[in-house]
Amino acid sequence: MRYPLLIVALLPFLLNAQHLNLNKMSLVEWGSGRPISVADLAQGKPTVLLTLATECPICQKYAGGLPELAAAYPQVAFIGVFTKWEDTTLIQPFVRDYNLPFPIATDPKHRLIKSLKTEVTPEAFLVSPDGNVRYRGSINDWFAGLGKYRTVVTQEYLRNALDEYLAGKVVSLPQTKAIGCMFAR
Repeated sequence: MRYPLLIVALLPFLLNAQHLNLNKMSLVEWGSGRPISVADLAQGKPTVLLTLATECPICQKYAGGLPELAAAYPQVAFIGVFTKWEDTTLIQPFVRDYNLPFPIATDPKHRLIKSLKTEVTPEAFLVSPDGNVRYRGSINDWFAGLGKYRTVVTQEYLRNALDEYLAGKVVSLPQTKAIGCMFAR
């Protein structure tokens, strides 16, 4: 009788399971311009990958809260990833204006973007050190749709996923719909 309950408990995770080879996911470190793997940036920690775009109004709104979010989880590596469509001259002002305290990289060949199967910025991915995606989707429920946002956030999707994962639990809501700016993969 215990096995059916275990299967039911793991079903959401199994249906959305996604694995990344972090050593083979090469990005370009912003600032230095050198190739670097996601594994090198993550340094063996659970990692939040955030797809970002400087000119996306939704990214701009969320960016103000990212320093506080990253500071609340020092045991987690946060990495901002800009797509190959990004005007790289706009990255430095974006990072400075929003005081982003974590590594920033670009994905000029879209290898990571394609592996994640994402087409939206911002989208958050919680990835375990072994490369399993434990959560993907919106940071929270602030945006209900394009141009439609709530005055009060009621669901902290990424924080809840981080708290559950770090407590050794299965993430109860492994995927939400990311609301943001579309880009071509």
